[in-house]
Amino acid sequence: MMAIFVQGCGDGSDVSCPEADRAFLDNSIKGHLERNPREGEVTDYKPQGDATYDSYNNWWSVPFVSGARKMIAILSCDGRVELSEQR
Repeated sequence: MMAIFVQGCGDGSDVSCPEADRAFLDNSIKGHLERNPREGEVTDYKPQGDATYDSYNNWWSVPFVSGARKMIAILSCDGRVELSEQR
């Protein structure tokens, strides 16, 4: 089972998506969680593993953990953030 939550980043950044660095990705996810504190009851963000860019879909996949939950964030280059729990 996978839960997906969608919300726009809204950070107004002009970072070119394929060249985004880890700090940009981490800050985007943290900002999303701060703006949506009850979304999926994700309580915190701790990066885990390497972020990967998908040039076909124009998005980043960023694995992370929140407490004991394994999660993945999809950051779309059009400004959306999707959080999924890996089960």
